[in-house]
Amino acid sequence: MVSSFLKACPLAVGLIVAALLLQGCENDNLQSGSDKESVPRDESNPAGNLTTPGSSQSGASQPGSSQPGSSQPGSSQPGSSQPGSSQPGKPGKRPPPPGGKTQPGSGMQSGGDRQPGNPPGGGNAPGGSSAPGGGNAPGGSSAPGGGNAPGGGNAPASTSSHAAPMLGDVAKTVVIGTDVRTNKAFAAGENVYGPFEAGFSSQQDFILEGLGCSQGSLGHVAGGIDTQTAEQMVAAQCSITLPRVEEGSYISLLDECGGHTKQYHFHEKMTCLYDATSGAHSTKIAEALDGKLIYGKWEHTENKVLPLLDACGGHFGRTPESPNVDVYHYHVQDTAPFTVGCFGPNDDGSLVTVEQCRSFYEGCDGNLVTVSTPQGSKEYDDWCPCYDANGSNTGKDIAPLAVFASKRLLKEEQHQLRGSTKLP
Repeated sequence: MVSSFLKACPLAVGLIVAALLLQGCENDNLQSGSDKESVPRDESNPAGNLTTPGSSQSGASQPGSSQPGSSQPGSSQPGSSQPGSSQPGKPGKRPPPPGGKTQPGSGMQSGGDRQPGNPPGGGNAPGGSSAPGGGNAPGGSSAPGGGNAPGGGNAPASTSSHAAPMLGDVAKTVVIGTDVRTNKAFAAGENVYGPFEAGFSSQQDFILEGLGCSQGSLGHVAGGIDTQTAEQMVAAQCSITLPRVEEGSYISLLDECGGHTKQYHFHEKMTCLYDATSGAHSTKIAEALDGKLIYGKWEHTENKVLPLLDACGGHFGRTPESPNVDVYHYHVQDTAPFTVGCFGPNDDGSLVTVEQCRSFYEGCDGNLVTVSTPQGSKEYDDWCPCYDANGSNTGKDIAPLAVFASKRLLKEEQHQLRGSTKLP
């Protein structure tokens, strides 16, 4: 019977053997416990930026409940770090790993910020099937007190308790959200990643061509560049406009809510998670790895007042969860670092300056690269998440953030009223 089947169906036998071999390769590549399973997504449905407010996830800690140095469940142990090896022209920094591919036009495209330890992938393979990868490094991202998680996405490791992971999650969402334009749902518990991508190489050529690059190789970008700048570099190198809308589809590295890939995670915006018309302080959207809450971008939605934030992206003030006591908390920002630039405040309770933020990270080494966008060329310190008031992270001629500049102006006014022009 078996020999007759083998003679009659050689193609079927070959397919069965190939399938078994492929399954064995995938099992060899996947590391147990390393991948976060996300809620299945309809990647053909681009996300919009109109939202309904989400409800809180049970068990989320209150603002200020955890100090830097305390690890979160599922995260790596404090004190773990892995030094990086050199990237040509950038001592101490390493080139990006290959990422994954997804269907073009969905806005969930890159996969370039996947963690090492997972096989290439992270988005949709051609035809819409999910490729392996795109999750977190084994053990998850590091908690405060440990710098970067082992593996670190080939980013330079930092040991400061205030250093947030260069790649991988810096927070998890604590609310649900719905895009009212597409009716796409966002579950609580999604990862919020830091500002950087791990880069776009030949592994992403299909994605880059789906964005409109005539050749995917034109859009290659090194790792350690924030998502907003990286997208504009692709736009300039490929002579295309990003983001853009074509025939009702939103074309971008990120969807309209600021996230991407099959193993879905946010980088920016997160407008689908908070109510921008509440008439008061923005509602909470996520909890950072240090236990402090992240809120929408508004200090007061009705008056369109933005908060004055330190280099970590936080400040002291009242929140819906702490209406009577000032607490340190983070806000979403329109520009990098978008959410958490570092874990604040300082150990003495003071707000974090750009200079102090730079001291937390090995990547803030002043070894600059030049990036070109449709807006022009500029210097950039790759793998450095500390941005000044002008949006520069180079460490040159640092423009003080508004929260510090306003305090100095207040001191100057006070001294002038007292007849003194010399500041202490």
